[in-house]
Amino acid sequence: MLRVITIFLLSVVVRLAADEKSQQLEFRIRARVQDVVPLPSFPGSFTPIDPDPHYVVTLQIESAPTSLTNFAAGSAVRLAIHSPLLFFRAPDAKGKTYDFLLRREANDRRSGALHWEIRQ
Repeated sequence: MLRVITIFLLSVVVRLAADEKSQQLEFRIRARVQDVVPLPSFPGSFTPIDPDPHYVVTLQIESAPTSLTNFAAGSAVRLAIHSPLLFFRAPDAKGKTYDFLLRREANDRRSGALHWEIRQ
């Protein structure tokens, strides 16, 4: 009897997990790199996008979808990254303009963090 109940409960859990609708949201942003400074010497606030940040990048948003209210054209965004060379794939990114792809996994219950990457 215990085995039957266990199997029933497992099937219910699996079915509920499968019913949770998940979607990946994508946003395209164009921004110019204003500054890249080592994290210890940066006095302001920033958003970490790397688990082991060492630098803060200040981006000037040039264009973004209106649905991203925190990324309006003309606003500045500060991101903490591990390495400018790894992130931008260029030795000196300051002053250059990049197209970014932001991804967010969203489902019925929560919305995940934004994942930043440079579009090729």
